[in-house]
Amino acid sequence: MIIRIDSLAHLSPLSQPPGALITQIKAWLTFNNPAFLEKERRGFSNWDTPREIRGYEAEADDLVLPQGTARHMVSMIRQAGPHCQIVIGP
Repeated sequence: MIIRIDSLAHLSPLSQPPGALITQIKAWLTFNNPAFLEKERRGFSNWDTPREIRGYEAEADDLVLPQGTARHMVSMIRQAGPHCQIVIGP
């Protein structure tokens, strides 16, 4: 498993780590959308407002995360057991 860090952190390939690890990383970077909650509290329509904000993107076989999350992501991966290689730069 490779973590490439440039302006973002890229975890690849997604097919290699255990599915539970990817689920854990995605859950860690998923937040309730305050705009959705406020509209719901006021009784407004939420048809165009996402319920959650995701701090990650899945691109091809990569999971792309904010650069500042790389350190915590590495510790989560090491706790899960898989070996990871860290590459700095493009």
